[in-house]
Amino acid sequence: GDSDTFAGGEFDPEKYFGGGDDSPPDLKSVFSPKLFGVIDLWNILEAVGLDLDGKAPRFVTEALNVIEKLINDAARLKQIANELPGSSLGSLNSVRTAVDNVLDSFQDAISDPGSFSVATIQNHLSTLDSHLATLETQLLSATGIKESLRREGMYIVSTVRQVIDAPAKILTIVEEVQNFIQAIEMAREMRVRLEWKPDIKQWPANKPIFRPENKDGTPGAFVLAVELNANQGSSNGSGGQSFEVLCCLDNFAIDLIGPATTFVKVYFNKMGFSVRTGKKPAIDIDFGGLEFAGPLSFVERLRAIIPLDGFSDPPYVKVDAGGIEAGFTFEIPSVGLGVMTMQNIVLGAKVNIPFIGDPLSISFFFNTREKPCTLTVYGIGGGAFVGIAVNMQGLQIIEASIEFGGSISFNVAVASGGVYIMAGIYFKMEKIGDVTEITLTGYLRLGGHVSVLKLISISLELRMELTYVGQIGGAGKVIGKASLEGSNNDPTFHDAMGHPYVDPVLLVEVDPWEQYCIAFAN
Repeated sequence: GDSDTFAGGEFDPEKYFGGGDDSPPDLKSVFSPKLFGVIDLWNILEAVGLDLDGKAPRFVTEALNVIEKLINDAARLKQIANELPGSSLGSLNSVRTAVDNVLDSFQDAISDPGSFSVATIQNHLSTLDSHLATLETQLLSATGIKESLRREGMYIVSTVRQVIDAPAKILTIVEEVQNFIQAIEMAREMRVRLEWKPDIKQWPANKPIFRPENKDGTPGAFVLAVELNANQGSSNGSGGQSFEVLCCLDNFAIDLIGPATTFVKVYFNKMGFSVRTGKKPAIDIDFGGLEFAGPLSFVERLRAIIPLDGFSDPPYVKVDAGGIEAGFTFEIPSVGLGVMTMQNIVLGAKVNIPFIGDPLSISFFFNTREKPCTLTVYGIGGGAFVGIAVNMQGLQIIEASIEFGGSISFNVAVASGGVYIMAGIYFKMEKIGDVTEITLTGYLRLGGHVSVLKLISISLELRMELTYVGQIGGAGKVIGKASLEGSNNDPTFHDAMGHPYVDPVLLVEVDPWEQYCIAFAN
């Protein structure tokens, strides 16, 4: 970044990430972090002064012994407890008291070794662990807590409990206190921690695509925390390294089409990613709502039956070096809407979050072209499907079709047949490169067939269609087409048997038969 700006007491995310106007183009392409592959990260981060606690990246390197580490973590725990709402977390007061008791007992033991009591410290640590277990459960289910604060609280509670959640671990702490009092070398640990909680803003300033607030107005928050622990060895010979990475963006909205026209807005309660030593990466995506507007307002009826929280614990999640993909597909029972009945309904959705390259994309479908749902209105049947795929660069494709029609069949003594009529509309809008193409087709199919004694049959089909093909902002054309197909030359029984009739016996040549007889005669 710009060292002069940083030295002057200001942190500018744009200059820090190599996005300034003076940055070389190749540097921008390599060191240009993007949100969902489209929005440059510095566009939504506020420039801040370095005196704002937690707003600029803060690196903390600490050489801690076991006791100092526990005291440090307990102090952080007490600070978090003071920020959490006590109205929804009944165990907070007990946690504060237990932390104070632990800190006081350590201080007393260090300042006056003669007052050291193993039983007292064991009791205080055990009580603290019990209250932390209760607080951990309450944090998971409590409402009205800012998500970033909930995550930080869960992290520090987990960190403290890792060293006191068993009698053997508490005994180790007590032994380390005794070692300290007796001036025996203690286990030391190097900790490096990065904490970043910048303010976020909407982008662009006018008609924003990214909004740092949820549907209910809850302000957004961004948290990045990285912690590395390198154990240098202890008195009991144990050692090891660990790390944890947490990145979370809470309460924001995305206009997936862009500022020109509003089609779809997606609200997120949270989007988080965490990695911890010995555990697989954890992904948590929670949609806060999906809103259709403008040309897609007709989908609101379908939106009411799409389970928007399905991504919080989706049927499948795939994580690889390219990104994250989560989605679901399921069938739902028949739906009655007045005189209309919908059957064979299949709903599906998928979100693709790439780490690099392509932008975030979301798609959902209401049945497919190969398997449309069945519509029935007053006995008239048909089918329909809708599919939409959008990303941060705009609408990629929307495809929809609906068809209605009816048919009548008859069967009398010597004849059978039927007639049918089907009419439908097909719409497709697809972005190909920088061009958006539109196809709109209306068609009518009318046909029938009749068969007399299954010997004479006639079939006819008339198809008429009118298609508009064009580009948004460009020229278009209308194509009309009509076709009539018929058939009345089905083969008769006489034709099927062959003409003229040939005796099957005469089909065998004479010479081979004579050769066969002569062979046995000799």
